[in-house]
Amino acid sequence: MFQKLSYALLIVLFISACNQSSDFSDVPELTFISMSKDTLTQGINSDTIFITLGFQDGDGDISISEDNPDKLNLRVVDMRTGNTSDKFLVPEIPVSGAANGISGEMTVKMLGACCVFPVMDSIPPCSTTPLYPDNQLIWQYTLTDDAGNVSNSVTTNPIFLKCL
Repeated sequence: MFQKLSYALLIVLFISACNQSSDFSDVPELTFISMSKDTLTQGINSDTIFITLGFQDGDGDISISEDNPDKLNLRVVDMRTGNTSDKFLVPEIPVSGAANGISGEMTVKMLGACCVFPVMDSIPPCSTTPLYPDNQLIWQYTLTDDAGNVSNSVTTNPIFLKCL
C-alpha cells in the first residue's frame, strides 16, 4: 500500500455559464472534458496541468451563497491513496435566472504532485529513487452545491508523473 500524502494544490476556475431549460437535475453533474497534457514532473509548484470539467445544475446553486461563505465545494481525491488532496471554492457565477439551470465548463489549474511509493519500501513522498522512476496519477473530482447535493465523481485520464 502507499504512504499517506498530503500536499497543497492551487486551483483557478474559469467558469462560463448559460441559462438552460429546467431539464437538469437539482443535483450537480460533472463531466471530464480534457487535460492539457498527460505528463508532469513531480513536486509542488514544479509543473502545471489544466483540467477542464463540464458542469450542469438544475437550480444553479453551485456557487457559494452569502449563507455559506466558507464552504469549499470542489473536492479533489488522489486515487493512488484515496485521500482528499484538497478542497476548493467554486467562485460565484453571476447568472440571471439561474433557477432555470446552468451549465458550462470550468478549467482547474493544478500545480504539481508528488510521487508516492509502497509503504514497505519506506521511501518518503516526493523522493527520487531509481527503484520507481515514475508514478501514474489519477485525480477524482466531486462538486457539492449550496443545498448540500453532491455530484457524481469524475476522474482524469492517467497522468504520468516523472519521479526522477
